[in-house]
Amino acid sequence: FSPRPRGSGAIRRHVFETEFDHITGTDGVLETREAKVAYRMEFNNNDQWGIDFSRNYEFLREGFTIVPGQRIGAGAYHFGDVRGTYVFGPQRRLSGSVSGAHGTFYDGTNTEFGYRGILEISPRFNVEPGLAVNRIDRPTDAFTTTVTSIRSTFMFSPRMAVSGLTQYNSTSYSLGSSVRFRWEYRPGSAVFLVWQRQQ
Repeated sequence: FSPRPRGSGAIRRHVFETEFDHITGTDGVLETREAKVAYRMEFNNNDQWGIDFSRNYEFLREGFTIVPGQRIGAGAYHFGDVRGTYVFGPQRRLSGSVSGAHGTFYDGTNTEFGYRGILEISPRFNVEPGLAVNRIDRPTDAFTTTVTSIRSTFMFSPRMAVSGLTQYNSTSYSLGSSVRFRWEYRPGSAVFLVWQRQQ
């Protein structure tokens, strides 16, 4: 529903959403279930603020390693979290979003912070910095993972563009980079050239 607008910071619209996923394996065993309730406010200045709550179930047939020395064992897990996000309207020269979340994570808890920006240098060139920090506390240990990235895109024309991405992961101490060239030589048909490097 939409209340009467009063100014650039007034609420233009309230949005409520629900989502439910129920996934089973080929043997009929429940593997993933997620129930989510979300609320979002849209302001007259095109900014958005939202919050969502989720309750999840996941059955791991096999364990896996999340970071070196930290392994999640096989079994059934119930967990959930609450997440808040603020999105800055695209009319700003520097737009993007910030988010924060906290909840249970398999046999521990996870506190998360994220940022993704979009800086328009010119109508053809923009830069997108990003940051994701996760603090995971488990009964046996606690650790923090940080991923920083920066993406830049240059538009030669509406049908031709080149973009580059550089990303660093503090957990694996890895630095990755890639460059992608896209050319839509005719409507519905495109050519992609991709170069990647991992250190």
